[in-house]
Amino acid sequence: MIHRRSSRVLLIVAAFALFLVPVAAIAAGGFTDVDDDSVFLADIQWMKDTGVTKGCNPPTNDRFCPEGNVTREQMSAFMHRLAVNKVVDAATAVKAEHATTADSATSAVTADTAVEADNADTLDGKDSSAFVEHGDIVMATDGHNWTAWGTLSGPSTVDNWMGYTRASSDGDLGIGLSAPTSVGGIEYGLKSVEICIALSSGGFISGTDIYGSTAVPSVPNLASDGTDRTANGCYTVTVNKPAPYGAGIGITLAGGAGGQVEVHGVRSTWTPVADLSVSAGVTDSSGGHNNG
Repeated sequence: MIHRRSSRVLLIVAAFALFLVPVAAIAAGGFTDVDDDSVFLADIQWMKDTGVTKGCNPPTNDRFCPEGNVTREQMSAFMHRLAVNKVVDAATAVKAEHATTADSATSAVTADTAVEADNADTLDGKDSSAFVEHGDIVMATDGHNWTAWGTLSGPSTVDNWMGYTRASSDGDLGIGLSAPTSVGGIEYGLKSVEICIALSSGGFISGTDIYGSTAVPSVPNLASDGTDRTANGCYTVTVNKPAPYGAGIGITLAGGAGGQVEVHGVRSTWTPVADLSVSAGVTDSSGGHNNG
């Protein structure tokens, strides 16, 4: 009686053990050596499901070897499967929102190399500057760099403060402007200037001249504006014809010995005038030629 009962208990235990085997086998995608309570269970399952890992004991591959070291050759297999299986769209991107390089991309918002790209360093083998529509460039110049110059004797005092220039009595002030560096083989010429002023004690500006270079010639060849500027604020003078290689601005102060003018800043707008990739010289927008 006791022998039969012992046999029955052994049969029950054996049957119960059979049910336990598949439970261990399915812990982490078929790996038998991964604990059900492992903090890496979901990560290991993901690697198995995506095909990044196959196992550590081929050909059976029912073990993961969770505490084993990864060799360089094993790492190469992981990286290769990660890319080829498009797990994170690494090797071939169907769509890459942000990619440094996309070797084969149907579309890419930002990519150095792509078949189609909104912002690409190279596009179909060409530099991005080949596809850029060149527009105006606006540059700011501090207001404290004006100096006395011109045909009149300079103002009686010219103080260059940290943010602006203050001058008293009649005379001329001037400042030079440097053209922007060529972008994508395009040379830029001065289009207009905006000058911001503050007036006091009856001082005002009686004229604004713009010259084609920082060396002031006898005639202002880009613009000559004789409008009296008697109010605080900013005013704009447009040049007759954009010219490259920098420019000079001259303003005439008036209002007598007590008049005072403060120049608080200059904003210059430069526009494309020449494609340096076409000619060794400079061809402006009207068809003229200048070898500078």
